[in-house]
Amino acid sequence: MTVRYQSVGRFYAARRARQSSRKVDYGVNWQDRPAVRGVRPPPWRVTYIRETGEVFCTPTGGDGMVIVLGVVPVPPYPREWTETLDRLLTGWADPEVTGRQLTWVRNRLRARATAP
Repeated sequence: MTVRYQSVGRFYAARRARQSSRKVDYGVNWQDRPAVRGVRPPPWRVTYIRETGEVFCTPTGGDGMVIVLGVVPVPPYPREWTETLDRLLTGWADPEVTGRQLTWVRNRLRARATAP
């Protein structure tokens, strides 16, 4: 099940913990579909929220739609809070590994993430 919000504002308003929590980005040039007739679709940003464990994406060009891709629980202290997601997304910064496709992120999250 995919959870979508019509705007970044609505996404943050729906759950207070999202607003004040630490976040980390896993790239800002992800594509949700291939180019058509040489025209590339807008790039997406993938972000992880510490407090909620949510991994979400949103277009980088402004206050667009938010798609929650999954929930990855934060490991218990004293581990680094991004450790589990870092392991799941090993290679995320290498376009030769990922093709910069959101499908790659979705497939990696299926291994350990829970549904949003």
